[in-house]
Amino acid sequence: MSIFDDIRDGFDVDKDFTFDLKKAREELNSSDPISTILRGHLYIEHSLDEMLNIELKRPELINLSKINFSVKPKLCLALGIIDQRTSNICLKINKIRNSLAHHLDNNIDKSVLNDLLNEYHPEMRKKFIDFTENELKKTFGSCKSYYCYC
Repeated sequence: MSIFDDIRDGFDVDKDFTFDLKKAREELNSSDPISTILRGHLYIEHSLDEMLNIELKRPELINLSKINFSVKPKLCLALGIIDQRTSNICLKINKIRNSLAHHLDNNIDKSVLNDLLNEYHPEMRKKFIDFTENELKKTFGSCKSYYCYC
């Protein structure tokens, strides 16, 4: 299960998106959380733009680069491309990115991560935590018991 599982049927991530998903996963598996958020934000915005370009009847009439990021997940939600959970995740990642951009000394602490992970489907949240602990050798310590995997 991934964030792409919540995209409406009819979108083929491998075919419709112009970036290499394998490369994106490698780039997003950084040990630096700030790098992961910034790169993730870029990939998310690119994906939202591509979905909107596919769905809009006349996409050439709208310059998506001029539309604020926070509007894009809401527009995708309104068009039925993504669900509410995916829209919420996009908006929370944008909020974190904005916080980092405007306050260079900000860190991504456990409370910020918990807030973001609470939006994820429990199965996806578990996979993220397991991957982080097993593959990246990072620990969530006591916060692991906080999550409900049911």
